[in-house]
Amino acid sequence: MVRVVHCDDSRAYRELVRVELEDDAEITIVGEAADLASTLRLVEELRPDVVLLDLVDPDGSAVRAIKDAGVPVVILSGHPPEFGDRAGVADGYVEKGAPISELREVLLRVGGG
Repeated sequence: MVRVVHCDDSRAYRELVRVELEDDAEITIVGEAADLASTLRLVEELRPDVVLLDLVDPDGSAVRAIKDAGVPVVILSGHPPEFGDRAGVADGYVEKGAPISELREVLLRVGGG
């Protein structure tokens, strides 16, 4: 079971992802956050297998902070990968318009499932 913390400033989008994955036997959303500070608290508290992050991170500092805690990061964004992760430090990238099957594949690969 791949345990995921999902960070997105849109509550509606967090709910959409949760609903799409709630019946998945291999992935579970264990926590949700709207900002980086809350995400980092959840990472320390819950020790997920992967963080799903919608955050423009031009210098990679947000991704590095999560990875420094020992958790890989998948960026889920409406921006092209080079915009959302200019520093190239994320472990995966999924465009928000991609099918849920693609998101699932990346979460399983990066999260070790």
